[in-house]
Amino acid sequence: MDGDRKDSEDQNKNKELKNSEEQGHSNIDKAKKAREENRTAEALELYKKEIQHLIQEIKDESMVAEVKNKLKRQCSIYLSEAETLQKELNDKNGDGEKDENEEEEEEEIACKESEDHQVERLVNDITESETPDVTLEDVCGCQDVKDKLKESIIMPIKFPQLFQGRRPTWKGILLYGAPGSGKTMIGKALAGENPDVAYLRIVCSHLVCKYLEHQEKMVQYLFKRAKSQSRPCILFLDDFEQLFEYEETENISIPKIQTELLYQIDHCAENVYIVAGTLKPWIIQSTFLKRLDKRMLVSLPDQEARRQIFIKNVKPLKNDVKDEDYLIFADKTEGYTGADISSIVRDAAMAPIRKIQNASHFKKVQGPSLTDPDVVVDDLLTPCASQDSMAIEMSWLDVSEDKLSEPTVTTDDILKSLNGSKPSIYEDYLKKLNDFVQTWE
Repeated sequence: MDGDRKDSEDQNKNKELKNSEEQGHSNIDKAKKAREENRTAEALELYKKEIQHLIQEIKDESMVAEVKNKLKRQCSIYLSEAETLQKELNDKNGDGEKDENEEEEEEEIACKESEDHQVERLVNDITESETPDVTLEDVCGCQDVKDKLKESIIMPIKFPQLFQGRRPTWKGILLYGAPGSGKTMIGKALAGENPDVAYLRIVCSHLVCKYLEHQEKMVQYLFKRAKSQSRPCILFLDDFEQLFEYEETENISIPKIQTELLYQIDHCAENVYIVAGTLKPWIIQSTFLKRLDKRMLVSLPDQEARRQIFIKNVKPLKNDVKDEDYLIFADKTEGYTGADISSIVRDAAMAPIRKIQNASHFKKVQGPSLTDPDVVVDDLLTPCASQDSMAIEMSWLDVSEDKLSEPTVTTDDILKSLNGSKPSIYEDYLKKLNDFVQTWE
């Protein structure tokens, strides 16, 4: 068995090596031909292309060591050839007089420019910057938090002259609370309140990803981008606990990121308003909690807020829910988050789909035409019981696309989804949250 395994491993090694060599031969053959024909610049680019290819191959963690070492030796040979070609090209262009220090300086500058460009691209890719289309009025409940944010951010932006001297703006704001309680939506709503406010949101797990390089520089560029805005900017750091929820052996760069972030907060421009959102405030270091000096608990929605959340989610659906039914839903969902309630309604919204799938009979009903809503037709089809006097035996596969009348979402549909659900927040989490409130508020 061991012999067979070894033979298989040897075959894999040879196969990997052969594949890599075949991919590289084309570039090198072309480079040698170009060099013979005095096309030095073209030969140099081909060598560079092959070197980049080898570097990517070497980075492949699944590649066996023997193959990887051979590729490293090839890469070294090609680097030497590329350096020779570069010197020849410099001589042709009249740059042969440059000393080694100048060449090293140029290489450093080029490397730095490439690195900076990479950092900017990464940050731009992972940062949300579109102006949100929600306002604080769209946030159900959380009235105390909304009032505090108006005086902490919205008023200072509108009346900066009021917040000077002994009445400065807060250095940073921390929104904390259970997952699904609306922290991210509140952050968006802050920017949506004023169309003249720039908005940048980044999820902190992207900053601490161990597969990314230049993480401290990413923090630098994020704040640089916020400061460079021509208008006030709300910088929202979502999932802030990700900067502290790690093992030292997992990501050794996180302390550097924390240090850089502290520096940036301390030296942030007056037109940048830092808001952090977290569901685990108790794991955040005290040095950060002191800088995020305005801390606000986004609590679970109360009865009225839950009623509003149900209304907001159900109203866009075709439904027969009565106003008094919403209060019943709210009473039955104490301890649920806004996200929990949205999930209940999403499940109930699938009830009409299930009725269509399971129906063995349909009946004709009157309603607006699906092709022209201004025209009322009387030949639409909707699921019904087999005992219905107008029932026609057929399945949904027999119904034309433009003849289906969507069934309504009923109160019973919502109650059924509600009774089959549970709140996502547990008592031990609420206890930790309450302990934090007692310590810091």
